[in-house]
This record gives sequence, C-alpha cells and structure tokens, in this order.
Amino acid sequence: MGNRRSRAMCTIRVAEADDPRRLERARSIAENLSGVVKSEANHIVQMLTVEYDPEKTTLDTIRKAVK
Repeated sequence: MGNRRSRAMCTIRVAEADDPRRLERARSIAENLSGVVKSEANHIVQMLTVEYDPEKTTLDTIRKAVK
C-alpha cells in the first residue's frame, strides 16, 4: 500500500449565496487554500463541499476564508 494522505470532507453553507457569484467566489477562495484538494459549489442548496488534507489545513480555516 502507498503513502496515501488522509483526507477529510466538509459541507459549508455560504451566507448570502443566493447570488451565484458569491458562491463561486467562495468556491474559488476555498480551492486556492493550501491543503484543499477540491471544492464544489451546489447553487441549489447554497453550499460548498470541500475535500481537504487535515494535516495541512483545518475546517475552521476553510470556514473563516469563505465567510
């Protein structure tokens, strides 16, 4: 087996995401954070799903960045 890093996923509701540009901006911010592997925006439920490496970043850091 290889040296696979552990990954975590979280879902974050984005405030005022009824404006699609706000949600896309939050997705872009999250995706550019060190340790974030992938982020996806769901415009219907106004939430981001973020996959990240918990050895490089924290859920709190991601939440604060996209707030």
